[in-house]
Amino acid sequence: MGTHLQIVVADREIAQGRHVLTAEFAANGRSADPAMPGAAGTLTLYVDDQLVGSGDIVT
Repeated sequence: MGTHLQIVVADREIAQGRHVLTAEFAANGRSADPAMPGAAGTLTLYVDDQLVGSGDIVT
């Protein structure tokens, strides 16, 4: 998302096998950075409906 690489990582390793991976973006408002127009918010990562990580990003 966005124009710059932004890294959000899980807080645990994912076991081998089939999984459902989900990324959810919740916008908090517009970006405050003129070089990054768009929305600021939080990206949350889930594996098999379990929360594994989140981080603030600008899209």
